[in-house]
Amino acid sequence: MKFLRVLGVLTALLAGAPAISYAQFAYTARNVTLRAGPAVDYPVVATLPARVSISVEGCLSGYRWCDVVAGPDRGWVYGGNIVYPYQGANVSVLTYGAVIGLGIVAFSVGSYWDNHYRGRPWYSQRQVWIDRPRPGLGAGGRRPPPQGPVVRPGGQRPPQGPVVRSGGQRPPQGPVVRPGGQRPPQGRGPGGGQRPQQDQGPDRR
Repeated sequence: MKFLRVLGVLTALLAGAPAISYAQFAYTARNVTLRAGPAVDYPVVATLPARVSISVEGCLSGYRWCDVVAGPDRGWVYGGNIVYPYQGANVSVLTYGAVIGLGIVAFSVGSYWDNHYRGRPWYSQRQVWIDRPRPGLGAGGRRPPPQGPVVRPGGQRPPQGPVVRSGGQRPPQGPVVRPGGQRPPQGRGPGGGQRPQQDQGPDRR
C-alpha cells in the first residue's frame, strides 16, 4: 500500500514536469514604464528597471503591447521593450512574438481595471477611460465593427455623382464617339462648312 502511494506521488510529479520545464521568463530590455493600459497615455502602475524578470500573460495583435506581471504589479509594457530567451539569444517580443508563440489577448478597460486596480488612485477615473475612444478603437478600447457599403432597400446602391476636382472643376471629357464606333469629322464648322482660318499674326520667318 505504501509503495502504491509513493508511486502515485511520483506519477503526479512527472505529469507536472513538462509544464515546469517549458516555462520561460521574459525580461525588460531597458528601464520601462508599466502602464494601466496598452498606450503611453494610460496611468503609470510602476517603473521597472532593466533586466527585471516578468511574466508575459499575452499581447495584443501585432505584439506592440503586452500584458505582464512584475512582482505584485500587473500592467502593459511596449513589446519592443521586452526580450525573450529564444534559441540561445534574447529576442524582441515585438518581432518574435508570433515565432515564440505568445498568446493574443484583448483589452477592456472596465474588466481589466476591476480585476487589477481597485484601490489605485486612478481607479476613480475608470468610467472616464471607458468612455474615452482609443485611436482606431471605440469606447472602452473595443474595435468598432467594419462598415459595409451603403445599399438602398431592394439591394440597389445609391447613384454616384460626377467626379469634381478641387476648385470646382470637372475632369476633361474624352472624345465623343458616335454609335458604331465612328467619331464625328473634325475641322468642320457650323452647317458642315470648313472652319474659318485662325489669324496666325504677322509672318516672323
